[in-house]
Amino acid sequence: MRRGLYCVVVGAALYALTPMFSRGDTIDFDSQGLFGPNSFADAGPAQTLSITTSVGVVTLQGGVILTGETGNADTSSVYATINSSQMTNPITIMFPIPVTNFSLTVDTGVGFAVTYIVADNAGHSQSSTVPVNGVFQPSFAMAGTTVTVDAVPTALHPNFWDFSIDNIAFDSVPEPSSMVLSVIGLGGLALVTRGGQV
Repeated sequence: MRRGLYCVVVGAALYALTPMFSRGDTIDFDSQGLFGPNSFADAGPAQTLSITTSVGVVTLQGGVILTGETGNADTSSVYATINSSQMTNPITIMFPIPVTNFSLTVDTGVGFAVTYIVADNAGHSQSSTVPVNGVFQPSFAMAGTTVTVDAVPTALHPNFWDFSIDNIAFDSVPEPSSMVLSVIGLGGLALVTRGGQV
């Protein structure tokens, strides 16, 4: 009898904890069915993207979808920006909740080395100087709700940028309220089970 009740408790615990485990997601634009022209000239103004993921809607601002852009290392669909009155530096990625295991690919589209800074609103930041046709792949174990990808101006090119992002990967973070409720529920179930065996 007691062994059977313990099985019930363990089963309930596993059931309660299952939704709290991380689930991975990758935004690679092609899989989301997002395709565009292969040049900024044909792309028009900046597009705000709202992409549904396991953590909710992720929003991107400041760039446009380009597919098969020449001159870049990544020729799939990317979210790209260039210096113009219609696009911005930085590109901004907004999550509805903080995420873990965040990473992405930054692909430079200019003919000179550029330093890129990827930072979030939780104090994390990584930078790298990327050579011509190079890529930068920063990652954060934990990330806030807003991430910016910024091309640092150079002395020779203070108002010029041309870069894209792709393969935005992240995991969901368990919500503290869910964890607390699960612990309380399991504790209560254990007490009830123990009390029934007096």
